[in-house]
Amino acid sequence: MDGNVCVASLVDPKDVTLRNFGRPVSAVALSPEYKSDRTYVSGGKSGNLVLTVGGRVGASSNATLGGASPTGWFGSLGLGGNNGKDRVLHNGEGAISCIKWSRSGKYVAWVNEEGIKIMRSHLHLEQTEAEHAWERFGHTDRPRSQMWDEMAGVWKPRVVWIDEDSLERENASVVQVDDASTRSQQLGNHGPEKLLVGWGGTIWIIKVSRGDQLAGLGKRRIASAEITTKLVNLFSRLISLLSNIITDYGRIVSYLVFHYIPKIYYLFCLISSPTMTILGPLRSRLALLAEFDEGRMVSNQSCD
Repeated sequence: MDGNVCVASLVDPKDVTLRNFGRPVSAVALSPEYKSDRTYVSGGKSGNLVLTVGGRVGASSNATLGGASPTGWFGSLGLGGNNGKDRVLHNGEGAISCIKWSRSGKYVAWVNEEGIKIMRSHLHLEQTEAEHAWERFGHTDRPRSQMWDEMAGVWKPRVVWIDEDSLERENASVVQVDDASTRSQQLGNHGPEKLLVGWGGTIWIIKVSRGDQLAGLGKRRIASAEITTKLVNLFSRLISLLSNIITDYGRIVSYLVFHYIPKIYYLFCLISSPTMTILGPLRSRLALLAEFDEGRMVSNQSCD
């Protein structure tokens, strides 16, 4: 949250880049082919979805945006070496809380205070589609209510691109770990992908398809997004269920208290020590004093 993004290799300890964006960053998503394209997308409180390409390896650098100044006097003259490039892809819709690259690498989804957004990335584009790189094509509004207006920036969404192959795999215990770039290339030419989003008591399943599958009249879109499933008001349903359980539990406890506890006190009165003062049944609220007199139990009040 200090505005710095650090990307470090697990293989090469010298392959480290540190970049200062000048404002808090709450979400970062690396390209599936980061090893070759050095690309990642980030966002945070400023509401800017920033695309970063390149950067100085083994040194700290500042983002080339208005929020952060160049590093040093040489950097201000453009002589600071390969500092990388930054580009704002989208802004103006509140804080960004989550960013996810699709399994194929073709799409990038992110969530801000206004809803769920999806855009086409630069990966697996044909020559005729080059102009559509980083083009936004999908938008799903968040529910409109007073609670959502107050909590949209507080609730943390959960976004997952569904791996249908692993769900249908018979032997789920066998897990194969593939290189991210290899998996991205294998999935690059596959069909639709599905996005699962859980946010503030609402769940969406969004189907993302290539534009040529749903092409219509006019300008051809690079892709399209369609909501296939939407579950709403899960919080209120859960609260209602818990309320019913608590109500039923309260009825059971009340029944036990008013029907069985007086009988238990009554039995305890009969078998207890005769020199002990015992409270009688709750219904009569009588104080019993048992005394031992020549082998007989004598009491001032009846246990009934």
